[in-house]
Amino acid sequence: MDKQRETAEVSQKAILLNALAARMNNEKKSGQPYIVGIDGITGAGKTMFAQSLSDALSFQGKHVFIIHVDDFLNPKSIRYEGDEKKNFYSKSFNLRQLHTILKRIKKQRQLHEDYDFLNPQTDTITLSRRYDITPDTFVIVEGVFVSREFMRNDFDVTLYLDANVEIAKHRAHERNTAGPTDREQWLPNELEMKYQEKILPGFARYEQSSNPRGESTILIDNS
Repeated sequence: MDKQRETAEVSQKAILLNALAARMNNEKKSGQPYIVGIDGITGAGKTMFAQSLSDALSFQGKHVFIIHVDDFLNPKSIRYEGDEKKNFYSKSFNLRQLHTILKRIKKQRQLHEDYDFLNPQTDTITLSRRYDITPDTFVIVEGVFVSREFMRNDFDVTLYLDANVEIAKHRAHERNTAGPTDREQWLPNELEMKYQEKILPGFARYEQSSNPRGESTILIDNS
């Protein structure tokens, strides 16, 4: 990519993010958190987009809290039991727990609590997150499967990031080679196998049952 094209794409992304932030600010009701869902296939760029959106909102003086679906990863004993192709969609993440948390935020209009989560490197519950959400907070929830039917009413707006599969795989490879994180890590030679045998079939099942593209409020090309 030449420098001129890259500069133009960065500028277009900034315009998009500022427009999204302005729309969300206009839609937010006084005294009530505004909850954003960001969906897309593994490697679509959800985490980086969520951070960029958070930066755009923060620049406007807003309080933002990001929730990562990856924090809700189930232990290996659950997600690897039985058919891994089916499990990626149905057992990878404890979305019911996330759903319960989002319902609490909606009902109580705030949340101040510590939660313990799985450390994927050790497969033990050793990670702790502090949730501090006020009625003025913009809550961004990023991760796969957030458009499941039982979660649709949890959000004020949902964004679906569409991305070419090869680009998504390249991003996932870069993420894995960056070193240990709070995410599940795969060896380089495992990545292609995971996409073919687990991620793509699981996401196809998700698309068939939940139609995340069609049900999203805004569809964004993030290739």
